[in-house]
Amino acid sequence: MGRRFNTIIRVLAAVALAIAVLPALAADSPRTPVPHPPKAAQGTECVEPVADMRRNHMVYLDHERDETVRKGIRGRKHSLKGCVECHAVPDPAAGGARTAQPFCTDCHRYVAVRIDCFGCHAPTPETRAATSAGRPQ
Repeated sequence: MGRRFNTIIRVLAAVALAIAVLPALAADSPRTPVPHPPKAAQGTECVEPVADMRRNHMVYLDHERDETVRKGIRGRKHSLKGCVECHAVPDPAAGGARTAQPFCTDCHRYVAVRIDCFGCHAPTPETRAATSAGRPQ
């Protein structure tokens, strides 16, 4: 029992030290910079409020994908094509072709989420092949 008690005391001491020291370390270190994706090239307003799109865009895109692929329904409110039309900017990685990839990757890198949309939705076959081969997004 003495050995178990010593282990518990050490763990509690380590937790207390972490609680005391970590806030001071965090206050001195700079925070991770928040992404600032480019503004939409067209239009003045998104199809949904910005906060809603930041939180739920993947749900909208998944739903649209399912409707398009499984039911053949195209051109709805949350289509990937609509996103690209507004958010596409010239992408040096795509030979200057307009693509929404720079807009998307800014936030996805921040949250460490790999997007696979551009494996199929790329401006040229060469870009499509490079993206599919595992190029960082």
